[in-house]
Amino acid sequence: CQGRLGEGDVRENLDKGRVVLCTGSKFFGGPPFSGVCLFSEGLAQEFEQLVGSSEATIMLAQSKLKEYIVASLMSDDLPNLRSLLPQRPLNYGVLMRWTLALHNMETYLSDVPQEERVQVMREWSRGVRSIVAGAGPMVAMLQDPDDSEGCQDERSAALGTIISFHCRCNRGVPDKSADVMTIDELRHVQFLMASDLSEQHPHLSLMGPATTRCFMGQPVDLCSGANIAPGMHVLRVAASAPLVVRMWNEGVERVLEEDRAVFEKLRLVLGNWYMFQKAISNI
Repeated sequence: CQGRLGEGDVRENLDKGRVVLCTGSKFFGGPPFSGVCLFSEGLAQEFEQLVGSSEATIMLAQSKLKEYIVASLMSDDLPNLRSLLPQRPLNYGVLMRWTLALHNMETYLSDVPQEERVQVMREWSRGVRSIVAGAGPMVAMLQDPDDSEGCQDERSAALGTIISFHCRCNRGVPDKSADVMTIDELRHVQFLMASDLSEQHPHLSLMGPATTRCFMGQPVDLCSGANIAPGMHVLRVAASAPLVVRMWNEGVERVLEEDRAVFEKLRLVLGNWYMFQKAISNI
């Protein structure tokens, strides 16, 4: 669904008669809420027969589907479904979002040769993992099984560009100088990383990392449910298709320099958490 796929994966799944859902806003870096649902030819014909029944017609007429999509968003190969949907208003927002996402897909898949895409993604992943490993005791990498180094699979290389890590913080007391963090605290870390810290803490203005706005993935629970073990949450950084294109043009090292700045700021936030932790209760 995220788009971290090999070049022929969509075609392969359609040939197996599967429905394929894909977003253009994750790996491909398109606008939010840009996505597509693809049917194989056989499934489309079966679906058309189903919606052609009187039962389905009544169900669709009573549903709220028409509040979200119009006929123009449906393929010409689905005439029965199109006939049951309103013709107006045209949903230009969906079309524009998907068109922009398609542009990113085309740039990634057409401009950059596949072997070089794989090489760039592997090199970036190795570089970031090295940065995380050297980030000190406050940051620890989530050790996922990683076999992408030993194969030429583009899908594995793309999935390997999601780097997850645990965070610990200094609460300002001797026995909690590297304490585990809650999911709410990690959400606040994400917020602080995207903020200019000198606005609320002017004394940090002379520290370069404090003023840099850094964007990373939202925290994730690794063990959702009522009994969540302490520290079972991670933050993530990831490479997108537009970033792969940029690294192909400008070099991986240039982007890794920016990633080093991200983790430099993260160390600043976690190492001085006692200054920031009080703000959570006010959120």
